[in-house]
Amino acid sequence: MGLLGSAAYVAHPTLPLERAVAMINMDMIGRVRDGKVFVGDTATGTTAQQLAAAPERPQFVRTAALSGEVATASASNSGYAVYFGSVPDMSETAGGFRLADVRDGSPAAKAGLKGGDIMYEFAGTPIKDLYDFSQALRTHKAGDEVTVKWRRDGKEMEGNTTLATRK
Repeated sequence: MGLLGSAAYVAHPTLPLERAVAMINMDMIGRVRDGKVFVGDTATGTTAQQLAAAPERPQFVRTAALSGEVATASASNSGYAVYFGSVPDMSETAGGFRLADVRDGSPAAKAGLKGGDIMYEFAGTPIKDLYDFSQALRTHKAGDEVTVKWRRDGKEMEGNTTLATRK
């Protein structure tokens, strides 16, 4: 959704684009909970620091749109073709990754997962963190049946579900 928002802003800017220095995509910063937004991994990005320290404003160039064949191939390899319905908690969690939430009616919900659970295995693949889960999910397609293992309040749990297509 971040690219859609960026494209919409460029097409209909609220401020003159010639005054823009950067666009920051904030769709992956976390979730609002109890009136607070959790922002993780701020130390890993250096682009904003480089922009702030630059003696001159960067020059931006409009690029051509991807061709249909390239765009389709790119989209199909993005990892978004399969839908699980979990919302990751972006904080570090030892031995798996914590879910901030689970979408109602999603494959994750049908497996029995809830916000706060820590997933440690997906379809037989050990899950140490969100990156492991993302990689494991990308190896599947909609309609695949998978077994998921997680911990809730220290108790190990297991459930089965059928992966879906993102709607």
